[in-house]
Amino acid sequence: MSKKTTLLVNVISKSLVAAVIGLLAGLALGLVIWAITLLISSSLEMPPREMAAFLGMAFGALIGAIFGGIAGLKDK
Repeated sequence: MSKKTTLLVNVISKSLVAAVIGLLAGLALGLVIWAITLLISSSLEMPPREMAAFLGMAFGALIGAIFGGIAGLKDK
């Protein structure tokens, strides 16, 4: 395997692992936001409450993949 292929595989693997970690961290953050809005809000029909976990997961996966790719590029 050439050095470029090895570097690409390293970047891809670190990006995927970081994306999964970001997905789980985003889920936890989204659930915390959901719980806080559940405690603060008096009405039960608040649309951001249902979207908090999903948006937290998406944002966490995106940031995790970006930082994982950067870490994979720096690790030579």
